[in-house]
Amino acid sequence: MTDFRKILRYSAYAVEILFAFVIQATPYFLPSMFGEKAVLLVPLAISMAVFEDDIPAIIFGALCGIFADFSYSGTVGFFSIFLVIISYMTSRLMTDYIKTNIISVMAVGAVGVILVLTAHFLFYCVFAGYPALWTIFSNHYFIRILYTLVFIPLFYLLNKKISLKSRRKRI
Repeated sequence: MTDFRKILRYSAYAVEILFAFVIQATPYFLPSMFGEKAVLLVPLAISMAVFEDDIPAIIFGALCGIFADFSYSGTVGFFSIFLVIISYMTSRLMTDYIKTNIISVMAVGAVGVILVLTAHFLFYCVFAGYPALWTIFSNHYFIRILYTLVFIPLFYLLNKKISLKSRRKRI
């Protein structure tokens, strides 16, 4: 029975990833904030990793990363690598060291989102040699980071519901 529940949970995560990808990739579906759109798959990967062990967290982090690469940067690899690392670290932190609640997930999620999007800024703007880096960061990346952070509680609550429903025992 637990294998069936695990399959249902993983299927729900897969549908969630596809739904977030479609929302993120569809123009004008998600409103933009000062011309910037949220990167939905980053907080989604982090919120899934909160409730899963290492291997499933890595797999779902990689899937979120691949879809984020397709919809956001156009190159495969950047988000995939970073979301695998962040998902693994989040899974280990939340299962071994930190009690899972909304405050801890918001803190870990904020650190993860900031790390991934700041690394994106470093690789795609700083190392590429763009001028006016502070303007690019403050007008684009900072707003994108803030807008992405808004979705952490939403994904946390959704994945908490999925996780609790799939792990509940029937009497």
